[in-house]
Amino acid sequence: MFVTGTNFSGATSVTLGGAAVGFSPINDTSLSFVTPSHPAATLDVAVTTPLGTSPNTLADNFTYLPAISTISPTFGSTSGGTVVSITGTGLLGTTVVNFGATATTVTVVDDSHALSPAPFALAAGAVHVVALTPGGATAATFADLFTYVAGPTVSSVSPTLGPVAGGTHLTVTGAGFTGATTVDFGSAIAIPVVVTDTLINVTSPPNPAGAVDVRVVTPAGTSPISASAGTFTYVAAPVVTSVVPASGPEAGGTAVTVTGTSLAGATTVKFGEQPAVPTFSDATHLTVISPAHTPGVVDVVVITPGGISPTTDVDHFLYVAAPSITGLSPTAGPEAGSTAVNITGAGFTGASSVTFGGVPALSFAVFDDTRLTVVSPPHSPGIVNVVITVGGAFNGNSRFNKFTYFGAPSVTGVSPSRGRLSGGNLVTVTGSGFTDATVVSFGGVPATPTPIDESSLVVAAPAHVAGTVDVAVTARGGTSSIVDADHYTYVEAPTVVFLAPSSGPAAGGVTVAITGTGFTGAAEVRFGATGAVPTVLDDSHLTVSTPPHSGGTVEVVVMAPGGPSPVTVATTFTYTGTALVSYSLSFSWSFVVWAGANGMSVSDALRGRESPNDPNTNDIFIRVVALYRWNSIAGVWQIYLTENENNPGLNEFSTMVTGTALWILMDAPGTMVWTVQLG
Repeated sequence: MFVTGTNFSGATSVTLGGAAVGFSPINDTSLSFVTPSHPAATLDVAVTTPLGTSPNTLADNFTYLPAISTISPTFGSTSGGTVVSITGTGLLGTTVVNFGATATTVTVVDDSHALSPAPFALAAGAVHVVALTPGGATAATFADLFTYVAGPTVSSVSPTLGPVAGGTHLTVTGAGFTGATTVDFGSAIAIPVVVTDTLINVTSPPNPAGAVDVRVVTPAGTSPISASAGTFTYVAAPVVTSVVPASGPEAGGTAVTVTGTSLAGATTVKFGEQPAVPTFSDATHLTVISPAHTPGVVDVVVITPGGISPTTDVDHFLYVAAPSITGLSPTAGPEAGSTAVNITGAGFTGASSVTFGGVPALSFAVFDDTRLTVVSPPHSPGIVNVVITVGGAFNGNSRFNKFTYFGAPSVTGVSPSRGRLSGGNLVTVTGSGFTDATVVSFGGVPATPTPIDESSLVVAAPAHVAGTVDVAVTARGGTSSIVDADHYTYVEAPTVVFLAPSSGPAAGGVTVAITGTGFTGAAEVRFGATGAVPTVLDDSHLTVSTPPHSGGTVEVVVMAPGGPSPVTVATTFTYTGTALVSYSLSFSWSFVVWAGANGMSVSDALRGRESPNDPNTNDIFIRVVALYRWNSIAGVWQIYLTENENNPGLNEFSTMVTGTALWILMDAPGTMVWTVQLG
């Protein structure tokens, strides 16, 4: 404080309100002194020199005014109620403290200390704190600013889950966080790190499992409860009680179900040290795809916001090395399956399945880790992969696990389709799948074939009893199925019971009708050593034109699928030197082919023409009742009745036609030879 005046030289003292104060002379007209503390009041300043003491005037008055030096705290909630400690001077006797324009009560402790509650404020912002004292109102300075702030609010908590042991680092967002002192997690308290007015970092304290309200405490108040934005859930650490399946291939890819407790919200499942992300989780179950891992047993550990599951004996998962196949024997079989296959390789112990092209084997047996046998299932023709599964692992594809299914052979034709009972005749079988054919069976009787190509083979028919049988081919693809096209008929040897005519000229050319059995399929009729091609009418009748031959009697043999007909007295044919032809006729009906003269009258023909004339052997007129002739042009049978010979117009024909088939009805018992002259 500076004092100015006159005659200050040699000043010996300075008093303030009668109390001496220290001073410093400056010159004859000025000096300075330090004001001591003092309650608000107006005091005289007196200077004493050798010349005397200055008189008391208004000019020497010094007034102590009230002042605020600090307030604490310097901010508070707009809702009021914050108790503010005020320090300063001249506060004794203060009756009112104004916070901005709003007055509030005050508790004066002493002249330099007072307490006052902040009143409610309409809006956030800074106001001056002014004390009204007997010495006047304190002057507004920066030291008395009090800032109203809105109460804190929480808008989000992240993360929202954490272990009961605490230690989760959370970010709390909201507003009004300035000056935050604590963050309450239910009844547990944590000390925050205030980043900004809208952001707090805090570490969760320990708490029992369950959801708690997260509330920020500031000098402006405590944030309200917000179930939608301000909750944090304490989660118990997960526990694994089972892993199903408990094994899988080292390549991974196994769908695994883990059961236990507190599994909800699982973020990671570790198989050993290999992490996997679960596809589903709730409190007691989760599903996950196993990652790849080297073979061996690992612990399955679940990581949730509640922590990490402890390792136990029930969380094990076995990674199985994939089996490998180095050989199949045989490498092929029929599409019908049932082929016994030996497989060599490694890793077969514990095999759970063997498939051929995705089809399970009929059966399999593991000998040891390197060998197993399997029975192939049915499969369509083609090359398939053989796959062995062990603990969820399976072998890869290579040239060593290929198995070829061959299509079963099929028969589309058998030629000839008839043969003799004694067998031995060569049969050509056509169809498909005949490669490597080993057996051809005729009605179950085996024969060894000679393959020609994939679609044909030749085989000598084995002996068999009479009847129709199926011809079955057995090849690498199996045995052919029974079809209509594979029929082969074993037939009896043909028999000849009647020739008509039984004689003819050496020049041949006579059409002979042969009656007997087993003629179907006959390919040749032999007259002695000379053969002729017949026309087979049915199994019991055929016609044939005699080949040229020297005169004399020859044996007539029919060559049919059943073999050659046996020789009997009824199977001879006489070659004559003259133009005569003979028929052997029997009682009742006889079938002949007219070889006599063309255009000869029926009457003359029935009376016979031979040289010398022998009525006992050639005249059959009186013994014939009727003669039937086949008219091939009209397609009808025509009749000639001997009793109507003299009644012109009553018979349907009257002349003979060479080569015409005839049925002759005789009413007299016995047989006779009818000889006529060739035309």
